[in-house]
Amino acid sequence: MIMIDQPADFPVAVGDVLIPETDFPTDTQIGSQRSPEGSWSHPAPAPPPTTADLNAHLSAIRRTHETGGVSVTIGPDVIEVATDHEGKTNLLGARVAAQEVPGFTTDWSAINGIFPLDAAGIIALSDAVLAHINGAFVAQAAVIADIDAGTLTTPAEVEAAFAAAVAAA
Repeated sequence: MIMIDQPADFPVAVGDVLIPETDFPTDTQIGSQRSPEGSWSHPAPAPPPTTADLNAHLSAIRRTHETGGVSVTIGPDVIEVATDHEGKTNLLGARVAAQEVPGFTTDWSAINGIFPLDAAGIIALSDAVLAHINGAFVAQAAVIADIDAGTLTTPAEVEAAFAAAVAAA
């Protein structure tokens, strides 16, 4: 990069016009425009999010929570269970086998290791994952009601309300 010392009164090119730096207002921001008469206009502030925007944001938050995994205690073990689509599909298959195959056992591969589980352990794991997922949907429904009522109007408020609703579920 080449640095050039520039005198304070050196003009700056703006569009096709050279303007001395002293003509710039101190509150100029990206998108500001100078009229031919010399006055400055600033861009309009972004509109507030719509109900549809907030509901879309909420849906993304719920999906992240739903698929972010859950900790489940089975006996002495705390098992970190993947709740993405692959993890849920694997657990569904194991639950069906646990219900249908007498003496079913498996070495369940979790985020934090391998855990030997019998049919009762797989069913308990599956029930806990279902409760986690259902809790996310219950929390989402509660927050949708607040968005629709107009009590939540910003993404930050939606995030806080969802976190509180999940904690209460």
